[in-house]
Amino acid sequence: RDVATHTRQNSGGTRHGYECAEERDYYPYWHPSPWKDVAVLVSNTSRCPYYRAESQNVKNKGLCFHKNNNTVIDEYSNPTKCNNRSQSEPGEWRELGAFGIEPPFCGLAPWSRDNHLGNTYGGFSAQYNWTLPDIEQQRCVFRIRYNITTADYDAWNPAVNSSLNDRDGLKIGIKGGYPFNDDPTVDFGAGVDLKLSIDTSQFGRTFQDRSHTFEIRKRPTNVSNNTVIYNVNVRGKRGNIVQTFPGTEYDFVPQRLELSEKDLVHYQWTGSNSNPNNNAGQGKAGTDRSNIVQFADAAANLPLSLEETTMLPESVRTTAAFSRQYGGENSELDDSLPYMDLGLQSAPSNGVYQYGS
Repeated sequence: RDVATHTRQNSGGTRHGYECAEERDYYPYWHPSPWKDVAVLVSNTSRCPYYRAESQNVKNKGLCFHKNNNTVIDEYSNPTKCNNRSQSEPGEWRELGAFGIEPPFCGLAPWSRDNHLGNTYGGFSAQYNWTLPDIEQQRCVFRIRYNITTADYDAWNPAVNSSLNDRDGLKIGIKGGYPFNDDPTVDFGAGVDLKLSIDTSQFGRTFQDRSHTFEIRKRPTNVSNNTVIYNVNVRGKRGNIVQTFPGTEYDFVPQRLELSEKDLVHYQWTGSNSNPNNNAGQGKAGTDRSNIVQFADAAANLPLSLEETTMLPESVRTTAAFSRQYGGENSELDDSLPYMDLGLQSAPSNGVYQYGS
């Protein structure tokens, strides 16, 4: 197609919000975008120099403009084709600049069993530890994409393209030429035909493209730049394991935290008032609420009392347990607000502390 709303994965041109399907499905993208790259986690690190060099963090990106009316011409992704348009419909390629920041980190993605929702060695979720930029910004958006390309065709070979299509589909790769089309019936040898369950739009695609808003605030003036601040947040949502799929049930992030006596911890999380009403769980239907209480043992169900709690200072123990709301009917946190912020807290005394919600 000649417009950026259509891709092999999205042949119908479906859009959600302001997304650009072409930019979503292909990385690195050849046109400018507002997204600054943080990290690229890959299965083949030999391509890391390419990803880092092609990021708009460091590379100029351009668009093709119509000289006569200054409108963008989507179909041209490079200056040669843009500038060689006909004289009656002349084009002009314009570089809009790089961001002028460091190239993204590129490294090996954590191992995960196929379709296992990100759990890796040791049973913990795959993760990337990102140090936030030293800026103050109240409107930030963090975006994460999960792209895959199978080995059914040589996706990095420019000669492999739609020109190889025939009436049986694209024939490449395997001896005998399996047809590159949906649910093909193939000659498997010995006069036996097998039908393969294949959707070719899944061979290279974006499975997830999620974005989240947040703020970056300046450190308090009494906290030095050398002090390490850890965030303790809540992930997942209300419901049982089936209802929350492909997400997870409630959990704290990080699940384990090792601190030195000089470190600070920022306990904060955001709940919700728009969870599905039929999901399992306690409290008002459709809500997500969490608190934090200490346990004597990770295998125990009954928490320590406020007087017995030692991991938090006395000044915030009640707030942590009741999620800031002390009156009303709050036995299941129904009258609490979705957002919880306990502020910066000093690391507790040496020891091991177990906590939950």
